[in-house]
Amino acid sequence: RFMRTECINHSYGFEKPMPVTRLMNQVSNKCQVPTQRYGRRPFGVGFLMAGYDVGSLNEHS
Repeated sequence: RFMRTECINHSYGFEKPMPVTRLMNQVSNKCQVPTQRYGRRPFGVGFLMAGYDVGSLNEHS
């Protein structure tokens, strides 16, 4: 739900799809905040995300 909401908000504000790297940064920040705040219990997170951005293909030869 969080990732879907972030993507919808980004599309509404910027009128283009959210890049995968930005989405991953948002998710990692959401998971990191409880470990840095006093009084909140830290938790371990293991997360594997795969995706692609349309139109940002880098070709190497």
